[in-house]
Amino acid sequence: MRWPTIKGWFVAHKIHKMEPAYVVSVKFVEVARIFATGTTSGEVKLWDNQYCNCLGILNSVDWDPRDLNHHIRHCDQLDQLQEMRTRGYEQARDS
Repeated sequence: MRWPTIKGWFVAHKIHKMEPAYVVSVKFVEVARIFATGTTSGEVKLWDNQYCNCLGILNSVDWDPRDLNHHIRHCDQLDQLQEMRTRGYEQARDS
């Protein structure tokens, strides 16, 4: 089975060829449903697990924790909708 490609190849961190930095860590945070990537230069980015969109760079001036909170609430709402649909299908099937 092949997994569908949601997003083609993308650059997670802009590291130039001659730079001594590279990505050293990628972790999935299940509670927040995000991926965190880190480089040897200290850059840490958070990524949406569904579409690979960057949610922010933790150690940057532009970082706003509310973006992460918004993402978590959005994922929770999607889970609730999916659960309601599943219950509706099961009730319709059982009737």
